[in-house]
Amino acid sequence: VLLDGLVLPREETSMTWMGPHTLYPYLFHFVFLTWHDKAVEQYPPPIVNSTAGHVLVLAFHVVLIYFVTAFFSSSAWRRPFDWLLKPQWLDPLMQTVQASLVPQKAVEVPDGGGY
Repeated sequence: VLLDGLVLPREETSMTWMGPHTLYPYLFHFVFLTWHDKAVEQYPPPIVNSTAGHVLVLAFHVVLIYFVTAFFSSSAWRRPFDWLLKPQWLDPLMQTVQASLVPQKAVEVPDGGGY
């Protein structure tokens, strides 16, 4: 609970708009990993041996992941997949199915005298 009070923001941040759309980065992160692997094959990164170099690489990845998450959460990326992940075209079908269901009467079970 203490960690939540210290870490969770109390006001809107630059990432707040992404919150409702985090399913998209979760589902499509393998797309980014494929792009990343192809880029690393084409342009191999230099070998880093220093601590400062490793810190810079980690800092770069934090910024990179922010932008990747923003890209996959963007409306431009979500729009082509909304039909699948928000299937509103199923609503009429589901209403028809629900209307055809008839509530069943409860069956009275005789008391067996206890167990």
